[in-house]
Amino acid sequence: MKTVPVLVTFDVDPAPDVSEGVRKALELLQATGIQATFFFTALEADAPTVKQVLSSGHEVGCHGLSHDEAEEFNTLPEADQRGILSRATTRLQQLAEKPVLSFRAPRVKISSATLRILEELGYLADSSVCSQRLDFVSSNLVNPGWLWAPRLPYHPSDRSPYRRGSLKILEVPVSAILIPFVSTTLRIFGVAFMKLLFTLLYWESRLTGKPIVYLVHPHEFLYAQKKPFHWRMLVPDRSWRVYGFPIRIWLARRHLGPEILKRHRLFFEWIGRRKGVRFTTTAFFTSSKGESGSHEFETKNGRNRAM
Repeated sequence: MKTVPVLVTFDVDPAPDVSEGVRKALELLQATGIQATFFFTALEADAPTVKQVLSSGHEVGCHGLSHDEAEEFNTLPEADQRGILSRATTRLQQLAEKPVLSFRAPRVKISSATLRILEELGYLADSSVCSQRLDFVSSNLVNPGWLWAPRLPYHPSDRSPYRRGSLKILEVPVSAILIPFVSTTLRIFGVAFMKLLFTLLYWESRLTGKPIVYLVHPHEFLYAQKKPFHWRMLVPDRSWRVYGFPIRIWLARRHLGPEILKRHRLFFEWIGRRKGVRFTTTAFFTSSKGESGSHEFETKNGRNRAM
């Protein structure tokens, strides 16, 4: 049976007690037998948390330097990007004491300049493009480049991150079928809907070998209160071009952390029971193109999955 590679990825955004969110994420992954990639915001990362992720067998990737409003990599001048990305990479590699090979841009906003710089810095993979994603709950709003971007992993052009080209870095798109395969979708529509979405992606992967890439944030597991609705959320505020429409926050904050964690455990356990599913990290998939081999481990439920 053809392997279905599944990449569970965590964007470690700045948030109160985010290290506690990472700890809960690690417990979830251990309970479900999953190896994952954690994209850390460099200035918010600390050595104990990074080392805990690595010692648990997961990958540490880069999620920018500060994740603030200045890091709009789709519009930021190349010189500014180079400075930010160099600082972020240096800091994370010092904390990890090893090369950092995978990147995801803050708010999944990227440009061809970003990819060129990442390649210069030694990155093997980027996972910022969301091919065929069309929704209004993204901070990226409706990105027309996503609509025509290749669905399978590809080497992008040095002129557009959404076209095939000659860059050596590999773009590994976050999965979507118009609706994104991300935690916000799970929180809004529930586990049953996500199972349906995964099933469609699963059969696509069986046919084409396309990896299924899921995006979630550790701080979601810490939500202590729901976001009340206010009519002003329907009106774009001054920061909508950076963070999207305010209504997206209300849609995503209708459940508390324990419920979000419970939904993820149910969903991940269900995914793990599907035939041929192999959980892997972004860097491993990039270097091996999803091929199994010596990079396998035996999970506690007896199924082999690639690290």
